[in-house]
Amino acid sequence: SEDAMIGFLGEIDRVGKRCFVTTPNRWFPIEPHTKLPLVHFLPKPIFDKILMRVGRSWAAGGYMDLLGERRFRRVLDKAGVEDYTIHKNRLGPFTMDFVATF
Repeated sequence: SEDAMIGFLGEIDRVGKRCFVTTPNRWFPIEPHTKLPLVHFLPKPIFDKILMRVGRSWAAGGYMDLLGERRFRRVLDKAGVEDYTIHKNRLGPFTMDFVATF
């Protein structure tokens, strides 16, 4: 949940001297955990049914909540993380994931 993300980032910021956190980009065409193309753009119930059918039930339900850059920044801000930088790892024209350093 977003509340869990906020708590996690806040704790990392509290105890870490230098930190980095990485998250896959929700808008990358291939979902990196399941290696499935495009299906993560479908409504969650349909995505979960597809995961069950292709043998990736471990990724269904609340396992993942993918973030785009705007939401990643919002979660970092809500966690009270200050002075962070977001780096983008790219594959061609696509951003695969984001790395926040703080």
